[in-house]
Amino acid sequence: VIISDLCAEVVLDQRAHLDSYNLTLELDCDIADAWPLDRDIVTDMLNNAVQNAGRHAQRRIQLSARQSGEMLIFTVEDDGPGFASLPPGNGTGLLLATELARMHVRQGRSGSLRLSNGGTLGGARFELQLP
Repeated sequence: VIISDLCAEVVLDQRAHLDSYNLTLELDCDIADAWPLDRDIVTDMLNNAVQNAGRHAQRRIQLSARQSGEMLIFTVEDDGPGFASLPPGNGTGLLLATELARMHVRQGRSGSLRLSNGGTLGGARFELQLP
């Protein structure tokens, strides 16, 4: 999967949702390389993360992808108040996303999902790491 194409697909998927909240989705996915992953699953995970960010953002959400060593890292950040507690509740979507990330295994390494506060926009941060 070409990562920049996957990110562009998420932007198109979320345009109407974000426009209805008057939010801007900034994109920083300049990875032109192909990466072995399940496009549908990863796109769904990123769409859900952007939708969740949209519920709490004030004006901006950022979707980015970068490579660090042999890991691909997607982040979704917003300029909202951040998570009230970490980890946030035990919602089914979060549990499923965490398990799907762990099931992504390549060369003996597993993926992971991390949530935190205080990203570059100051609010919540969703970070999906895939080997």
